[in-house]
Amino acid sequence: MQPGPDLTPPSVEQASIPNGNYVRNGLQSINVSFYSNEPASCKWSLTDTGYEVMPNKMSCNLNSFNPSVNNLYECSTVLTGIKDDAVNKYYIKCQDKSNNTMQQSYSYSLIGTTPLRIVEKGPSGKVSKPILTVKTADGATKDGRAICGYGLQSSLASMIQFFSTDSDSHSQPLSLEDGTHTFYITCRDEAGNEASDSVTFTSFIDKLAPEITRIFEDRSLSRSVLHIATNEQSTCEYSSKDQFVFGNGIRMPTDNSNDHEAPWGSIAYYVICADSSNNTGQLTAIFP
Repeated sequence: MQPGPDLTPPSVEQASIPNGNYVRNGLQSINVSFYSNEPASCKWSLTDTGYEVMPNKMSCNLNSFNPSVNNLYECSTVLTGIKDDAVNKYYIKCQDKSNNTMQQSYSYSLIGTTPLRIVEKGPSGKVSKPILTVKTADGATKDGRAICGYGLQSSLASMIQFFSTDSDSHSQPLSLEDGTHTFYITCRDEAGNEASDSVTFTSFIDKLAPEITRIFEDRSLSRSVLHIATNEQSTCEYSSKDQFVFGNGIRMPTDNSNDHEAPWGSIAYYVICADSSNNTGQLTAIFP
């Protein structure tokens, strides 16, 4: 039995860039390949129209015995007219070697994006426990989602990915010697948009324990409150015993603060404060 004539039009099975993919801001054209299930000549248009009048021809593999990949046949082209911050739609139709033509277009889109921005960065000044922090905005998904890296050079290839990233907030704890340091930062979103910046700060090892600089009693409430101020952010504990180890006392409500308080009565309090570097201050006796 002789095979009948080929009456089935070709179909587009996939594209080298996934349908609906983001593209970076400012990109006006891009190379894309489309793959059909049989050798075919393909065209594209910005409007959904007939094959014969589509203005843009593709370069296609018509060799039946030499499929391009996965038994599919490639047609390559350059898609133009990409607009930023917009869904760019393209329509593709193909015709096989028996002149069977797709009646329904393969609808394809690329999403133009807005620039990725670094809107906050840190640290700055003098810090004892430096943490690189970055805040990103806009970009492909318009919510600042990106992956950031840092390094001593501005080249992205030499950078290390932040410990916490792939969102709009990024952080990386650092362990550094005393001195002034500059780190370069680059963030990249899903579309390939990049934003770069740098931070310069001075790190030092904190060896000084917090000191109590002010003590006063607030009698304006129904029960007196003892207020304590420290010269740096710290956590304070108190006890009615004149000898106790930090960690075994009664914790004052505000950790890592310069201001601390405790209910005040008719007995003596003994107070110890410690900072985030585990420097512990001297025991201070406070009498009513």
